[in-house]
Amino acid sequence: MDNFLLEKMKAESIFRLEQLGIDKDIVATMKNSNDEIYDEIFVNEVFNVEYVGLVPKIVKYKVDDLPEQTVLKNREGEWDCLPYFGINHGGLCIFYVTSNEEEWEFDRDSIDENYQSAYVYNELYPDLSEFGDIFFEKTPRGGLIRIG
Repeated sequence: MDNFLLEKMKAESIFRLEQLGIDKDIVATMKNSNDEIYDEIFVNEVFNVEYVGLVPKIVKYKVDDLPEQTVLKNREGEWDCLPYFGINHGGLCIFYVTSNEEEWEFDRDSIDENYQSAYVYNELYPDLSEFGDIFFEKTPRGGLIRIG
């Protein structure tokens, strides 16, 4: 993937984080990242839905340690899309920006409707992991909860 496209994808990921209402400190950290591909992304850990509305638990995941990372690469082992955020709630859901710019407007519109394309990793049955849309709800403190 060429650097110009990658920079556009990173800018798109920042736009989406802001549109999602993710905590401003997290957006600033991602904005200031000098990594060619993000080395780490933030994942909203959701274990107790009633508690999450108070304080989202958002932790860093090393991208190379994600079980999904091989799926998000093309046959040459290069990134085909840019992972930028995740939700761990009923499966690890990774939000990403595709390298196909024609899809970006649709992805932006879907955020306004509270759903987004993601790769959902199924820990119990990895063969059932898949790309698809997930529905989410925003928490008052800059996190997300998967609702479908």
